[in-house]
Amino acid sequence: MGLPIANLRVLLKEASRKPFHGKILTLGRQTVHFDRKTLERIAKEYGVSLRIPPAITPPLQEKYAQKGCMSDEDLFYSLGFSEFVALDNSDYENAHIIFDLNQPSPPPHLREYFDVILDSGTMEHVFHVPNLLSSIFHMLRPQGRIIQL
Repeated sequence: MGLPIANLRVLLKEASRKPFHGKILTLGRQTVHFDRKTLERIAKEYGVSLRIPPAITPPLQEKYAQKGCMSDEDLFYSLGFSEFVALDNSDYENAHIIFDLNQPSPPPHLREYFDVILDSGTMEHVFHVPNLLSSIFHMLRPQGRIIQL
């Protein structure tokens, strides 16, 4: 899944409304289509304070690393999250959790674990949407946020 600048603006608008913290789960790894300077410039427009990642990690795809784009891990840490977890149906893009969202329920250790769950295009690839929605609901902490881009 990808995060172009338009999606960054949605995330920053939400962060300006209520700052991000805690644990984020992304449905699929995110290909970030911008660099740190772009993030800083747009964050300033929204009045959002950023953190500097403790160690810069390159994007998974070499062509985005060559363009100077950020990794999804660095982006979410910069936005205020303390833990970044990616879930996918396979380990093709180095997802942290391998789980098929067509299944009826997530693993028990993931229940009420995440503060934010981000879907930037995974739902359209899942055949059993009710199971996906149920899983998201069960993995989200009370008062958590679901962001669908």
